[in-house]
Amino acid sequence: MFPYEGPEAAKITIVGDTVKSVDVRSGRYFQGAVGGTLDKLLREAGISREECLVSCISKQAPIGDKLEFFFEDVKMLKPSDYWRQCVSEFKTLLERLRPNIVIAVGPVAMYYLTGNVGINAYRGYIVDSSLVPGVKVIPIIHPAVINVDWKLFFMSMLDVRKAVRNCLTPEMLIDSRVLEINPSVPRILQFCDYLLHEHEGPIALDVETMSPGSHIDILGIADNANHAMSINFMHNRETPK
Repeated sequence: MFPYEGPEAAKITIVGDTVKSVDVRSGRYFQGAVGGTLDKLLREAGISREECLVSCISKQAPIGDKLEFFFEDVKMLKPSDYWRQCVSEFKTLLERLRPNIVIAVGPVAMYYLTGNVGINAYRGYIVDSSLVPGVKVIPIIHPAVINVDWKLFFMSMLDVRKAVRNCLTPEMLIDSRVLEINPSVPRILQFCDYLLHEHEGPIALDVETMSPGSHIDILGIADNANHAMSINFMHNRETPK
């Protein structure tokens, strides 16, 4: 496999963990069903694959397409010499290209680019790379996982769209949005009084439910694009104190 595909001057770099056998046969990254979903994510976010630089940490497909082959333990905590060499080579490439933002596809790519663990906790957040400081990274759910659980597609598309919005400059954009989580009862009453008597314009509501029984768990209220409040009604089926 070539080290990457796409223009070196691309503002967005897309990085996966390892190529698969289907990628090696075609000579291109992210092929098959995974590649189809990735391409759809990019199109829905307003960008094409051809505008991005695309690569993987490993350019060699593991035996049986199992990433575990590149590690010395089942939990994939002890990388093999080959995997360490792949990370080192990718670091050199990233230091040379220094894209404005990197989309880390899946938890393994996210870990080696940022040091963070837990894709569900970090997906959609823009963080500074621990591998090459000064390079912005945004993790997304791996398309292979999306293909199994399609309801993850929409939020993943929004994550890619966020990358597109943040690809024009290497600097971290300041996020001025405020989300009040679990405010006190007096603060909730104050906010409701403001909405009833002073606020002008629309508000947005988002209701989260707890199954079974569809009990209302969380109510989200936004009075503008930069401020919202998240109110917990229940926790483990008990009313919060």
